[in-house]
Amino acid sequence: GALKMMGSPENFLQNLRGFKLEIDKQNVPAQNMEAARKIKDEMGKTFSHEVMSKRSQAAAGLCTWALNILFYYDVVVQVEPKRQLLLETQKMLEQANAKLAEVK
Repeated sequence: GALKMMGSPENFLQNLRGFKLEIDKQNVPAQNMEAARKIKDEMGKTFSHEVMSKRSQAAAGLCTWALNILFYYDVVVQVEPKRQLLLETQKMLEQANAKLAEVK
């Protein structure tokens, strides 16, 4: 699995760079993110850039990416419902203002 996935470094990096967009599109199952979070939590303090960099700079970079993508996912999960509510509320306001303009 991992060797096949990283067999082409260019494709692997492109997939990493495009992962944020997949989160934005809500194409990443929550269970995948929770599995990644579980691994991070089980590793504790060893899952950090500092610890990983003592073993491998590549591993340290992936660790930093994983930590940041988990944080980004959490923000998107919290913000997206609020953004949707804002859009709905703005639409309702526009409709109310249109009715008010008709009354005037």
